[in-house]
Amino acid sequence: MSTTGWINRIGDWNPQFLRECRGHLRPRSVIAAVGSSLVLQVLIFLPLLRPTATMTAADHWLVVCQLLTWTIPYFLFVVGGYYLVNDLAQEEKRGTLNFIRLSPRPASGILLGKLLGVPILPYLIVLSLVPLHLWSMVQGGLPVIFFFSYYALLAATAFLCFSLALLMGVTSQLRPQQTPVAIAFAGLGLFLFAPGFMVWNISTSWRRIGNISELFANDPMFSSVSWVYTSLTTDIIWAHGFTLINLAILARLVWSMLERLFHQPRTTLLSKRLSYLLTAYLNIVLWGFFQNENATNWTTADAFAVLYMMNFGLIMLLMLALTPHRQQLFDWLNYPRTSMAARLWADKSPAVTAVGVNILLVSLLLVPTSVLAAQGVLPLAYLLLMPLSVALSWLIYATVTQLIFTTRVRTPALWAMGTIMMLIVVPLIVLVLLQTGDPPVPMWMTLRTLVGYPFYEYPQSGYLSAVTAGVGLQALILLGLLVMLQRRLSKLRRSVQMEGAS
Repeated sequence: MSTTGWINRIGDWNPQFLRECRGHLRPRSVIAAVGSSLVLQVLIFLPLLRPTATMTAADHWLVVCQLLTWTIPYFLFVVGGYYLVNDLAQEEKRGTLNFIRLSPRPASGILLGKLLGVPILPYLIVLSLVPLHLWSMVQGGLPVIFFFSYYALLAATAFLCFSLALLMGVTSQLRPQQTPVAIAFAGLGLFLFAPGFMVWNISTSWRRIGNISELFANDPMFSSVSWVYTSLTTDIIWAHGFTLINLAILARLVWSMLERLFHQPRTTLLSKRLSYLLTAYLNIVLWGFFQNENATNWTTADAFAVLYMMNFGLIMLLMLALTPHRQQLFDWLNYPRTSMAARLWADKSPAVTAVGVNILLVSLLLVPTSVLAAQGVLPLAYLLLMPLSVALSWLIYATVTQLIFTTRVRTPALWAMGTIMMLIVVPLIVLVLLQTGDPPVPMWMTLRTLVGYPFYEYPQSGYLSAVTAGVGLQALILLGLLVMLQRRLSKLRRSVQMEGAS
């Protein structure tokens, strides 16, 4: 088939991919990419021309393989992620992104074309390194199966990483034309995605592949990893299956958000239905890691701490991702859909109810874990009041966020994040300054519970009333904020009705 025929076939399959290839595969760029790759390979190969008494040729090839094994994911995730986010920012700045959104083609096809075409130069550089990587594995005495495992896991992880880059790029709330989001995502690739890819797979997927330990000088970070009593460090097939299945699930969740946001950039980042699935999925996966009878270094208290920290971050993100803006609330109030079902499922309804459902899902694991962690050490009443205090503080943050989003401020997400950070950090500083004596006075424990920090040693049974008072004050504050929110919504509804009457 002629070159023109191939180009036409690619255009029929995915016009956006062809557009990106034409835009990025310019002769000068291709020559620079391939040339830089060749120069890198020559520099890597030069030490092999000077064998030493302490290192054999196989040792040299093993060093080459080790260098490429570590370098490729860092380069791909950092540079590829930057290309994608920056490209979408430029499209937004030029106004062509809205034109692309008007295309009759499905969002999935357009975004897939972006994902495959925008980082095509980094792809080309990686592909040019593959032959040397494979040859170094063979000459270094490593099993060929590692080659297929490495690139299968790299491709799956890169797909998830670049899907997140697309998500960050199409999120209008981040204002990519004004904020260095591309640099921030490149930082995530450098400090999160690439090291996470290597550490996880060294400890699990590649651990039992022949003599692969020679490739990684340091011991795996995780000595033993199991999920629901099934080892991920001794069973290669289960380790690969577990990793690939979870990468696929996460990628599907991200693409559900992408397809929704691409044609509706002003909607909430997450649908309420998807938020419930995401919360349940993440908690079940994390919970499974603690169901390990051989992992003596993980205790129930550790499990509670990890679950709490993960869910704290998750709930904070869900507050921003689920909260509708003022205009969306106008649209929701245009129709008599104020039933509980609408608040649970309608994306434009206030987010407080949905956040409460997510907190309830979190509690299904967090509460039993906290009870088991401190059983026989702390009173049962306190063990039940502690998660209640946490839930009330999270609901207070969610209500404050929704109140801010009902105002006319230009960047409600930034205002909400700043306000929540103040509500979290400032009380902690005040508590440290007010703490005097050991054990603390009951009033200090009431204040600590009030501001959402109910974790501390329980010195005396008489302090239960102080903790109860703190939880009661939290409930009163939440009630007051909900009344304020309801009044704000009633005011918005009246303005909607007046606009409809006029």
